[in-house]
This record gives sequence, structure tokens and C-alpha cells, in this order.
Amino acid sequence: MEILHRRTPDYGLFAVVVALVAIGVVMIYSASSIVAQEQLRDSAFFLKRQLTWAALGIVAMAVAMRVHYQKLRRYTFVFLLMAVVFMIMVLVPPFGRMAGGARRWLTLG
Repeated sequence: MEILHRRTPDYGLFAVVVALVAIGVVMIYSASSIVAQEQLRDSAFFLKRQLTWAALGIVAMAVAMRVHYQKLRRYTFVFLLMAVVFMIMVLVPPFGRMAGGARRWLTLG
């Protein structure tokens, strides 16, 4: 059994990503607050939605930072098979959707 050497997560990179996400959230609010107020009567509608997805993404990144990537090697074939299945699903009419003349989107909801 081989020994996996674990390095500490790159907290500097994590901080930069969080800062860029924060700037992006501010830009979303700045660009969409007036439109959201006029159309939805809630100037922070897009801000709240973006904050929800940003928080989910940051949590996922924090969890991914804790997983040693060498441990994922045993699941390589499973991930490859899943990718091929999803690419084939795009071509199947109930799942794949035409957009801009190309069938490249999965209809999941």
C-alpha cells in the first residue's frame, strides 16, 4: 500500500476565490437591482439568488479542498463512464434540448 503525502490546502487561493466571488456578487447587485425592483418588486432578488449559489459553491470548494485527489484515482473509470453517459443523454430527445440550433443541454427540471 502506497503512502499518500498530504499537503496543506492552499488557503491563499481559497481567499482569492472568496474575494472574487464577493466582488462578483456586488457586481450582480449593482447591475440588476433596478431591473429586479421594476420587474419583481424586490431589488435584492438576484442578489439573494446569487448569494445562495455562491455560498453553496464556496462550501463545495471547502469540502473539495479536504479530499486528497489521489484517493479519487480508484473512481476514475466510474467518472469516465458517467461523463460518457451524460454525453449520450444529450442526444436522447426526452433529455437533450435544442438551443441555438445545437443539441447540447440536458433538461433536468
